[in-house]
Amino acid sequence: MEIVWLLIDTFLVCFLFVFLMLVMAMTIRKFSDSKRKERKKIVIYLAGPMHNCNNSQMNNWRQKAKNYFKDYDYVKFLDPVEKEEINMKGAVEGDKEMIKKSTVVIANCWKFSVGTMMEIIYAWENGIPVYVISKKKGIRENWWMIYHSKLVMKEAWRVFSYVRQDYCKGVE
Repeated sequence: MEIVWLLIDTFLVCFLFVFLMLVMAMTIRKFSDSKRKERKKIVIYLAGPMHNCNNSQMNNWRQKAKNYFKDYDYVKFLDPVEKEEINMKGAVEGDKEMIKKSTVVIANCWKFSVGTMMEIIYAWENGIPVYVISKKKGIRENWWMIYHSKLVMKEAWRVFSYVRQDYCKGVE
């Protein structure tokens, strides 16, 4: 009779051990899945000239960026064109807050813009990588621009591609 109880005890201990291991494995998996989901959030700030620009000049390239990343549901855009600040302090502070919340900045320097240059410096000073688009050779070859940017290229699609490669690969 003692052998039967010993077998039952051994079975119960083994069953309990396997059950606890399964619970731990499920807990670890849920934790790692939640961490993976946290890593998926990529926030892109879209910097570019706005002063003395028409809607097309401000929005067309930004829409192309959004379309390029449309299949990546974990990519979010912070677009200063979409905010409704009408005073200087609110606009500048709002842009700075959006930049701080960003994972990366894409700056389109299709023309010289003091505001865009300030955004690039602000992002760099806050440790946020900046990818620059500019067809203007003088901007692309400027040492200050090169120093404060992770990448400076002529074509928007190439910049988008590098951002996707650096931030979206392996996250899917």
